[in-house]
Amino acid sequence: MQVILLVKVTTLGGLGDQVKVKTGYARNYLIPKGKAVPATKKNLEYFEARRTEFEAKMTVLRAADEERLIKIKKLNSITILSKVGKEGKLFGSIGTRDIANAISNYVGIKIAKKDIRLPNGILRYVGNYEVMIHIHDEIFTPLTVVIVPEK
Repeated sequence: MQVILLVKVTTLGGLGDQVKVKTGYARNYLIPKGKAVPATKKNLEYFEARRTEFEAKMTVLRAADEERLIKIKKLNSITILSKVGKEGKLFGSIGTRDIANAISNYVGIKIAKKDIRLPNGILRYVGNYEVMIHIHDEIFTPLTVVIVPEK
């Protein structure tokens, strides 16, 4: 199925690109999420008429993401308190939700748990860990997570 992308999709292309994708992917994901429209003559004309509007929207989103990036870079590291058992092993674990909530509380910006990348899986021990925060398409920034025992 041919579709016109309304936003940049990392694996497919950028704004305005016409790409061929599997029908199910288009019908079940791209079109309902507003990321693409079917490549019909009517939709092509509509897109070309509103191209500048879509580009302006992308510019606004990019500026907001740059602001989030600056705030996270200023943060540099984040400390999370957790209950600890013998030999520094946590009772439970620290996952993406815990890290996203901690960042939101410290900086006051909204970070979704899907934007946190844990290269070695969930965190189960006291220590320093480097995680990646996904800001925008190909923009990632590292953040140090320090897990300390709760007193």
